[in-house]
Amino acid sequence: MNQHILLLGGIIIDEYIVVNEFPARGEDTIITDSFHKVGGCAINVAMTLKNLGLKPQIASVLGMDERGKEINDYLLDHGLSRACIQMTPNKKTGYCISILEDSGERTFLTYKGCEAEFSFDIIREDILKETSFLFVTGYYLLDDNFAGTIIQYIQKAKDLGIKILFDPGSLVSKIDRHILLSMMNLADMITPNEGELEKIIVLLNIKKENFSSWLFKKGVRWLVEKKGKLGVNLWDNSSGKQMFIPSYKVSCIDTSGAGDSFAGGLIYGLLQGYDMPKSIKLASACGAFTTTFMGPHKNFTLKDILKIVGES
Repeated sequence: MNQHILLLGGIIIDEYIVVNEFPARGEDTIITDSFHKVGGCAINVAMTLKNLGLKPQIASVLGMDERGKEINDYLLDHGLSRACIQMTPNKKTGYCISILEDSGERTFLTYKGCEAEFSFDIIREDILKETSFLFVTGYYLLDDNFAGTIIQYIQKAKDLGIKILFDPGSLVSKIDRHILLSMMNLADMITPNEGELEKIIVLLNIKKENFSSWLFKKGVRWLVEKKGKLGVNLWDNSSGKQMFIPSYKVSCIDTSGAGDSFAGGLIYGLLQGYDMPKSIKLASACGAFTTTFMGPHKNFTLKDILKIVGES
């Protein structure tokens, strides 16, 4: 079985600001700590997949600025492939300011740089042909100059029989409606959180109770609604049933990257031949583990995840 996982979503620098409590608009608060890490949905998913023994390939453009060079060095240091990374001169690499509260809640301010750019030649043909799964984040579809080309590439992958996971992201309502509909026509599974699902049904003017059947008519196999510590709702096209899967209780420090780690765990489970409920349990454990440390990703093992699931 092909084991390459292709991840469409730019790599950026996450600038963290830690505060006790987010201030009211126009007010001030004290910063208790600050630091930065390499981040972005794609690298967070990639680190989970690598930790679980798979071969992620991130497709991203980087600038040849200080942020871009730092990201490139980070990929080398962590043993992640640079085969689909394109370094471009005179371009700025994006970054995200993450304001993290003591409660674990976070607020984002994002600068889009050249990581939003895409062309077919970023990804070698041999890599695409050896790919089993393609992950795409909604953040990658925000730039109208490149979103159409990205959709065309995803269609190419779909035609090759590659499974498509679409994770909408918190800015899903900013995606062009035509692009969003095209993406949903291509996806095998869609994994919004509760807030993202609400934004989608408002944007498309569809009642929530009708949304899963609407998706299934378009060929989507699974709708996975992530509800954080409240668990996961799963709608299955093949059975027509809805299922609830509870979450795992952990000591939460920082929720950054938890949804991305969930996606990595879900892909891993499905590639191991697990059914969707078992894959979601593993994905939920990956997401839960990611909330137990500061930052969006770090090294862990399958044993760490199975311990949370209760299979160690």
